[in-house]
Amino acid sequence: MQSAIQPGCTQLSSCKRRFLAYNMLGSISSCESDGFSHVEVDFHDTSRGLRVPSMTDYFGFTMAAMNDKGSIFANPQKGEKNPSTLLYRPFNSWTNNSEWSMRFPVEEEVKAVAIGNGWAAAATSLHFLRVYSEAGLQTFVLSLSGPVVALAGHEHQLAVVIHASNPLASGDQILEFLALDMRKKRQTQAGRLPLSPGATLTWLGFSEAGCLSTYDSEGVLRVYSSEFNGCWVPLFRASEERKGTDVNFWMVGLNSTQVFCVVCKAPSVEPQVLPKPVLGIFSTSVPVIHSDLGADDLENAYLRGILQLTQAHTKAVEAAVAGCDDEDEEESLLKKEVEVDRCLLRLIAAACKGDKLAKALELSTQLSLQKSLEGAIKVVNAMRLPSLAERLSLILEERITRERLEAGANRHKGDLVSSSMASPVTTHAPFPRGPKTQGQQSQPNYSPVADAHIQVPDRAAELASSPVDINSTAHTFKPALSKAHKRVTADAMEPDLKVPLEVGNTGDDPLTNSSKKSMAPSGVVNAYGKLKPSNPFAKPVIAPMRHDTEGSEKSDSILLSLKKIQHGAIDVQVQRKASSTPVK
Repeated sequence: MQSAIQPGCTQLSSCKRRFLAYNMLGSISSCESDGFSHVEVDFHDTSRGLRVPSMTDYFGFTMAAMNDKGSIFANPQKGEKNPSTLLYRPFNSWTNNSEWSMRFPVEEEVKAVAIGNGWAAAATSLHFLRVYSEAGLQTFVLSLSGPVVALAGHEHQLAVVIHASNPLASGDQILEFLALDMRKKRQTQAGRLPLSPGATLTWLGFSEAGCLSTYDSEGVLRVYSSEFNGCWVPLFRASEERKGTDVNFWMVGLNSTQVFCVVCKAPSVEPQVLPKPVLGIFSTSVPVIHSDLGADDLENAYLRGILQLTQAHTKAVEAAVAGCDDEDEEESLLKKEVEVDRCLLRLIAAACKGDKLAKALELSTQLSLQKSLEGAIKVVNAMRLPSLAERLSLILEERITRERLEAGANRHKGDLVSSSMASPVTTHAPFPRGPKTQGQQSQPNYSPVADAHIQVPDRAAELASSPVDINSTAHTFKPALSKAHKRVTADAMEPDLKVPLEVGNTGDDPLTNSSKKSMAPSGVVNAYGKLKPSNPFAKPVIAPMRHDTEGSEKSDSILLSLKKIQHGAIDVQVQRKASSTPVK
């Protein structure tokens, strides 16, 4: 069973020097002399301007971890008089006495340490994971399900690797990993840790983008991806970079496209403190098999681009869930999509040259952007492949139609949400219904959302054109006309309706009774008169005035005026017929 390791830590060399920690930020080295050790902290970027003074080690530290704010040290137990000790040392603090230390009991020994933003962690021989704050407060203690193998920290993330069971008979180890969010105190990832057959874990860490990564003794680097609900993707193999030379690669770190290692000449497997090691830069590469297309490099670039696109999409989703709109994340996501589409276009061109039309069509369906699909059609037309170009055009039309439908559905959904959240107003309310008369059908009940799309003029026109009983529905027209009177123009009105009308009491129609109030809103005639400028050369039109028996003048409504005009026209026709009939 593999013992616990500390990433970036080396064994004590013959010159009594060793690295306690080595990462992409800097290194912590220790040198023994006169029974004590001398600890130094160096940064790779000398322009930082921060110089950490050296420290005398009286405890015999054998492991350490560092970030840009501080470092954490630990030593194993050396008898009852020298228990295991944990020491935190900040690089810059507003107070002088900012260091703190913890001494463990005799039965407990520190096996691995890690550090992050505002926290430090130590895994012990009792299968405890102890978490401390930056000031030394013990914030949490949890039990691990097996012996610890390694710890690694990055910002708010903590990775833990433990033994799940004893190794198999073939020598393969059974390891498990945990990824913890120290800020939210929740577990984000968990599962089995893959290794090469018969290999051991030699490095655990995070990429610059925060992706969990591992490196084993067979020289295989793996990166955790959220695809397939969590999987490990091999991105580097030392056997492909050796090229016949007998060298070993000591892992330091990686970013999205490059791997940083220290190349050690065999039989050495780790670097020496002096001279200072030089980092070797290698490109990430997915182990693809040679295909008949003959574009292995393009397929490799496509697979790496898909992995980077997935990571960028995961970050964008996390930012959206957190409620922070990060424009940099969205721009990075768009750049990754463009890079993947560019690689796909090259693969489509290679497939067309190799007469692999089915593969070219399949690759075209993987394009993310509409402009990329249009570019693929141009490439196919330039190669004189009309059948493939026709199929790609159909795919483009189908995608445009689908996007339009989705945009319309989203717009309609937004309208529904905004309508349901808005306060009800009078123009969106359903029309008031009059008392149900004989032969009149009951109207359906409209929801507030459906009523918001009803247009008042259409309903008024429908009611005006339908043969209804005026006596029974007179109060129904009153609010309808009061809402629609502003939509009626002066040109649509009769000349005799542009001035106030005075009607008398006929005694037959209850609407002409002097006790009835006018249903036209106050000031409606003046409003209509302002819509059209007056013509000084036009002949004045005088509306016929009728005086009631009581001598009072009342303004009538538009509906009543229309009715009286109709009755007047009928009276004129009756008089004409009577005058034309010869008297016997």
